[in-house]
Amino acid sequence: MNYHLRTIAHNTVLVRDPDEKWPAIRAGAVTANDGGQRHNWPHHNGATADVADWQKNRALYETGEILAFEDPGPYLYVAGDCTGAYQAKKLEHYTRQIVFLRPGTFVIFDRVKSKNPAFPKTWLLQAMKPPTGEAPRLVITNGKGRLFVETLLPAKAQVKLVQGKDLYVIDGQEYPPSRNTGAAPECRIEVSPAEPAAADCFLHVLTATDATVEEFPKAAVQVTGGAAVVTVGKARLTFPLGEVGGRIELDGRTAELTRKVVRDPGAR
Repeated sequence: MNYHLRTIAHNTVLVRDPDEKWPAIRAGAVTANDGGQRHNWPHHNGATADVADWQKNRALYETGEILAFEDPGPYLYVAGDCTGAYQAKKLEHYTRQIVFLRPGTFVIFDRVKSKNPAFPKTWLLQAMKPPTGEAPRLVITNGKGRLFVETLLPAKAQVKLVQGKDLYVIDGQEYPPSRNTGAAPECRIEVSPAEPAAADCFLHVLTATDATVEEFPKAAVQVTGGAAVVTVGKARLTFPLGEVGGRIELDGRTAELTRKVVRDPGAR
C-alpha cells in the first residue's frame, strides 16, 4: 500500500508537499508521503466499471492527456500532459515528451512546475539491477540486455541510487513487502535539481542495447534561447523550456514536434 502501489515505485516524477495526506487504497491504509500522484478511495489507478461511471466521475478519473503522437518511421514522438495526476494544490503543470529514435534510443524531456519552489522534485527510474558507472552516466545490465542512462538536465543534477533495505524507506519508515511480489527492481535511480525552484526541466537519454555493447552512446545538450538543444547520434532535437513543442533534425530533414495527434492509420 505504501510502496509498490505508489508513485515512488514507478518511472515518473515526485513532487513532495510535506503536508499532503493520502486516503486508503485497496482497503489498506496509506501512511507514507512519497510525494507522488493522487488517488481517491475506493478507486486505484483510475479503475472504473464502464463509460457511464467514468463520465459521472470524470474529475476523479481524468488524470492525463495525450497531446501529440506521430510515427513517421525513423522516429516515434509522443507528448503527454500529466498535470491532472497530481493534487492541484502542489503542482502547476507536468508535461512529458518522448522521442524514440529507432532502433533503441529514447529522449525524454519533462517540464515540472510546482506551486511552491520548496517542494522537492525527484525524477525516477526503476532498475532491475544496480547500475554501474558514475552519474550522470549510468549503465544497467540485466541478463542479455543493457540500458545506457544519461542525465543531461537539470544542470549539476543530484543523482542518488537507492537499493537494499533503503529501497522501501519513506520518511524514515520502512515499508518492506509482506509477501513475494515476483521480479522487482533492485535499485531506484533518483534525479533531483541542485537548487530549489518552481520550474525545472529534466532531460534524459536512454539507449537500449544487448549486453555486449561497451561504448556509451554520445549525447550532449546546450540550453540557449529558451530551449534545450540535444544532439544524439545523427539527431538534433530542440525542446522549448516553457511549453510542449520543438523540432527534430534527422537525416537531412527537419520536422516539428507539434501538439498534434496524427490519426492517419497508414502512418509509419
